[in-house]
Amino acid sequence: MTGITATVAGMPDAHGATYKWVPAANGAVPKGAFIGGQEKNRKLYVCRVRYKGGVHPGKVVGRNCNIGWGGKEITIPRYEVLVLEGVKAAPPPKTVAKPMPKPKGVNLAKSKKASQSSEGWGGKAHFAIDGNRNQKFNAKTSNHTGKGDRMPWWEVDLGAVYKVEHIRIFNRTDCCGERIRGANVILSDQPIPKPNGLKAKRKRVIPIKDVRPVYDLKTGGGGVRFVRVQLPKTGFLHMAEVEIYGNPKPLKTAPPKPKPLPGGPMACLKVKPAPTGALVTYGGKIKPAKVKIEQILPLCLRFNYSGNGMWTRTSAAGGVSCEGRTVKIDYGKANSAFNGVKLRKFTPAACGPKKAPPKAAPVAKGRTINIYYGKTTDMYPTPLRKTTDKCYEISYGGNKMWFPKSAYKYRTDFVGNPPGLNYGARRNKPC
Repeated sequence: MTGITATVAGMPDAHGATYKWVPAANGAVPKGAFIGGQEKNRKLYVCRVRYKGGVHPGKVVGRNCNIGWGGKEITIPRYEVLVLEGVKAAPPPKTVAKPMPKPKGVNLAKSKKASQSSEGWGGKAHFAIDGNRNQKFNAKTSNHTGKGDRMPWWEVDLGAVYKVEHIRIFNRTDCCGERIRGANVILSDQPIPKPNGLKAKRKRVIPIKDVRPVYDLKTGGGGVRFVRVQLPKTGFLHMAEVEIYGNPKPLKTAPPKPKPLPGGPMACLKVKPAPTGALVTYGGKIKPAKVKIEQILPLCLRFNYSGNGMWTRTSAAGGVSCEGRTVKIDYGKANSAFNGVKLRKFTPAACGPKKAPPKAAPVAKGRTINIYYGKTTDMYPTPLRKTTDKCYEISYGGNKMWFPKSAYKYRTDFVGNPPGLNYGARRNKPC
């Protein structure tokens, strides 16, 4: 017992402390017992017992005072323990809790529209955004999902898209705080699909990996309207409070796309009154120039772009599309709608109803007939030498060639829909 100066119970030592022996039994250790040593991570308290006519010191082990006697260790259940009195223990150091960081912006979630996958024990969804941070469930300010809920979730709709910087979640502290571990905090500017929010196309995900009384989550400052907390498996989800901090001024976002009109992809051209304007896009961007629709025909329309009148087909190939009642024209496709032919030469005749097959080509010697190459060239008037029951004989570039009469068709992809012969259908001998 190194360091003990008193040898008689009740005598003060050099520091003013007094020692005394206090009766105990069955492993009991009175308050203030003197620690004489340590082994296997346990404290050894000093004890003494009367044995074989003497008083022997020992140590409290388990339910006994163990002493050495005759080369053996003797265990005795009734003993006295050395207790130190008069020394005041140093007070534990004062710990000052660090204040929570002040989030940037204002709490955007308070009193907004909240929902959850189910409700249990009266824990309504809006309790988690009522402004009350009490972390005990009995305070009736926490949400709680129901029993047997697969992938339970809680969600708040901020009502608009905001720049969100910080999310603070107050966990339940009276019990069961570990239930939130493994949850995902999902952020999106678009509605989050149910039941699995991780299938959202536009999202950011912040995982909750540990158990804390309060979670401070940095979001990166993107545009957010919907915030969901969701567990990946069956369980209970409850939170005392969810605070979402950001700029109170909503971000400017593109309005949602209108629903398609009934009547097919070109329904916006059939509405009454007829549309008089359109949005012109090029490379996926809306151009600032104003566009006026001058005429709409069954197969095409004429529009005025920057003072130039143009025709294009009323189809996707012509760059025309509908977005609700709005007419959109892709300028790049409109420019190539007639395969490179200058659109200002286009005649409305090709925009009417589909024509019947053309009549036979002229038969008189010396007349001409149109020849063209595929879909990318102009029409070339060529001398017609003679006709037979099955063929047209022409002279092209000083060479004779023959075309079956079935090859004489309207060129529907060309300005004006003129009839002609496709050079690819030629033959090098009479039919």
